[in-house]
This record gives sequence, structure tokens and C-alpha cells, in this order.
Amino acid sequence: MKVIIEKLYSTFSSYYIKGNLRERSCDCCVTDNEIRELLSKPLKELSADEIGHFMRSAITTYGDVTDYKHFLPRILELLIDQKADLVFDFMCFEKLNYSEWETWPSEEQRVLDDYFISFWEEVIFNETATDNQIDEVFELISKYSNKTTALNLWLASTTQKSALFLVEAYLNNTYSKLFEYDFENISKWLGSKAVLQKIESAFFNEKNSDVANRISIVYTLLGNQT
Repeated sequence: MKVIIEKLYSTFSSYYIKGNLRERSCDCCVTDNEIRELLSKPLKELSADEIGHFMRSAITTYGDVTDYKHFLPRILELLIDQKADLVFDFMCFEKLNYSEWETWPSEEQRVLDDYFISFWEEVIFNETATDNQIDEVFELISKYSNKTTALNLWLASTTQKSALFLVEAYLNNTYSKLFEYDFENISKWLGSKAVLQKIESAFFNEKNSDVANRISIVYTLLGNQT
């Protein structure tokens, strides 16, 4: 992941703050102090608090697309930090799509795609990942990258956590956003032989009898729908 982050900084290094950022920012929405704070440190040293307002307001009321591209590597680096808790806001305020990132130069698109896939790998191959991390980062890669790739990586993960999340998500559809955008295809994927094998393995690896029972219920339900 460190290699991808450095590649982000390298790819977007040609973008910098030109002229007066105050002139490209709303007087009512952005204070002079916030601008000073944003520009007071080297890019890699900005904290989530210092860059958060810009991330949420970029292009619409705070700077332009060039400014956004300048700060984007640091924003994406901070997304990985669970303590920073920026993933929800990043998706909610939709600055990538607002700035039409799929029309950006191909090198920029590629490094962003590599970043989202690597971020998902960091989570889905991590046994200590939280449910919220799995849910948010899956939504992130589904929105900005390739959902098929995300699902294939999910299958490739051998962590117990990656299987247990599927079990809970299936038993309670409101448990996660897994079904939110593509219920029919996700349901078919869950009923596939590969997912059934993953859940079966989770059953034999589970030491908690109550959890094992829930796994067994989902395995039976998925098996009956195929």
C-alpha cells in the first residue's frame, strides 16, 4: 500500500496551489483561518481535521479541480487511517465523480484504480478488519472501481472474518450495504459454488458453537436457492 500511496503523490505532483486560494473559495463558507491552516504545512503532514473541510467542499465552494488534485493524494492516504474516519464523508460528498475523474488523464485514472483495489485488499485480507471497514471499503471500490474484482478478491481471502461478514450480511440485509446497489447479482454470487465452499470452510474453522450454527443456517439457505 505504501508503494501505491507514493505513486499517487508522484502522479499528482504536477498540481499545486496557483495564485490566491481565497479567490477560488466562498467567503461565506470558508474562513481565512481555514485556508491558512490548509496551506500551513507540507502536504504529507496535513491531518484529517485540517484537510477535512476542503475534502467535503472542494470545487463547489473551496478551490477548483486543480486544487483538489493537489490535495487528493493526502486525502486518499488519510482514508486508510481508520482513526481519521473519512471514508463515509469521501463517498457522501462525491468529489471524484463531481470532478468527472473518469475523464482525467489515463495515468491518473489507473493509479486511482490501483489505490482502491489495494485498499480493498488491505481490508479483506485482514483478519482484524472491522465490519464497518469491510462495508465501507466494499462500497468505495464498488463505486469507483470494479465490483467484479472486489468480489473475486473477497473469494480469494482466507480470513474467517471475510466469511463471517457474508454470513451476517445474508441473515440481515440491513446489516451492510452489500445488497444495496445490486441485490439480484449479489444474491446470485452468494449462491455460487465458490461462496458456498468459502462458507463451508468457515464452518469447520469456527470454534464458537453459536457462530457455527449461524454459518450452518446460511450455508443451508444459500444451498437451497441454487
